[in-house]
Amino acid sequence: NFFTGTLLSLTVVIITFALFASFQARRSQRSIYSAFAVVTACSLFHVAFIYLIPVLLLGFMLMQSMNMRSLLAMGMGIVTPFWIVLGLDLASFSDFIIHPYGNLWAELDISQLRVNIICIVFIATATIVLTCVNLIQIINYKQQARAYNGFFVYLAAASILMLAIDYRNAMVYLPVINRCFAVQFGHFFAFNNRLRRYLIVVFLILAVIATHILHIAL
Repeated sequence: NFFTGTLLSLTVVIITFALFASFQARRSQRSIYSAFAVVTACSLFHVAFIYLIPVLLLGFMLMQSMNMRSLLAMGMGIVTPFWIVLGLDLASFSDFIIHPYGNLWAELDISQLRVNIICIVFIATATIVLTCVNLIQIINYKQQARAYNGFFVYLAAASILMLAIDYRNAMVYLPVINRCFAVQFGHFFAFNNRLRRYLIVVFLILAVIATHILHIAL
């Protein structure tokens, strides 16, 4: 799960470059095709990547780069990995089955359960709070900055939702939520660096780190 979560986070970085480069670019079909092809190819190895497809679609809509050609490029990007895998007879249609969701918490003991819940609830809550606080400032920024931040808002909301739904793979989504938190904390620091309000968030982060250390020590 740690490796899958890391790969998911790195995939988000890759598609973010393609996404931001397409801002108000009417001829961004190559970027759109590549982004959706990468996400779909990764989803062949782990189902958790699928949720990035609607997030990407909303992101490209925010970038104002979607048109009929873009929709065609998106469709081709989604189909191409399946086409290659099936064409080379590397898999069959029966292999593309989403297995039922499991329950991660049933596999943990009490101490592990406590630490995981504390960390997940904290990072999800902190991300939501910082996002809401930053929106008050970013709403006054230029359209490009609002579009960029809007993508991370959609990404954070979708990741937290999937973390709640897909219990078995909860840790897979956590690195992406951490990345969204880092982005919002960066905004919060830039807005409040002179007022030192960011120290509150720093203290909360240190508290979670202390919780991890205490768990290891015990």
